[in-house]
Amino acid sequence: MQSDVMPQPPPRQDRVDQTDMAVGEVLRRTRLYYNLEIEDVEKALRIRVSQLLALEEGDIEKLPGRVYAIGFVRAYAEFLGLDGDKIVHLFKTQFVGTKRRPELNFPVSASESKLPNFYILLGSLAGLILIIVMFLIVPDLKQDRSIPEAPPVVTVKNTIPFGPPVPQKREQDSAADVEETSEENIRPVVVLHVTDNSWVEIRNSEGKAIISRILKNGDRYIVPDEEGLVMDTGNIGALEFMVGDEKIPPLGELGDVRRHILLSPEALRPFLPASQNRQE
Repeated sequence: MQSDVMPQPPPRQDRVDQTDMAVGEVLRRTRLYYNLEIEDVEKALRIRVSQLLALEEGDIEKLPGRVYAIGFVRAYAEFLGLDGDKIVHLFKTQFVGTKRRPELNFPVSASESKLPNFYILLGSLAGLILIIVMFLIVPDLKQDRSIPEAPPVVTVKNTIPFGPPVPQKREQDSAADVEETSEENIRPVVVLHVTDNSWVEIRNSEGKAIISRILKNGDRYIVPDEEGLVMDTGNIGALEFMVGDEKIPPLGELGDVRRHILLSPEALRPFLPASQNRQE
């Protein structure tokens, strides 16, 4: 288990809330507040480092286009736990502006008249006459049509069941056996309790991230019952672990970075307080 101690994060009141600050600077300061490297954001959002740096530096000319830039800003802001709508509005105000598209008035040629063409009128009149003639010649289509009678419903008396009834006692006994066996094999559940905002990434044995975002104060995350899960976090001091009914205190101080933490009950039990270990 590696331990990289990062500088203590700034006080809460220093977090960026000013709307007169550039959007890129807001994003950059918030990322640094959570002890995140730019590569961590790239891996979580699938946005290239060069484009993330362009956002932070306000160099929108390096972004693929207006729509993509707004999407990148929203995704980056929400990943950091910011209000995506407010950050996008601020970005539009600073960079996109409120330019109105010019109204294009194309001249209409004299031949493009709103009056219907003579041949169109003639064709419509001929069609109307044809419809009237059809109604006069064709017999009434609303005459009664013979409806075949439905076949009589055959009722079967004294229905015979197919085979003898299945005994129920054995099924109940089997269910009881399964319940007893499952209770013996149940593994304790690992739960994360968050006491302060913290970036967390959990990966499976194949290296695929199953969660990569900022968990906020009061959040509770149930770790999947899966072998080989490891966790990286930018604030280990804000995380408490529950292994079944046993509580494990934070594995470091607020602001400490920890990587490759195994999340299996067996790997976390050694961190239980000494009193609980003696009771076991």
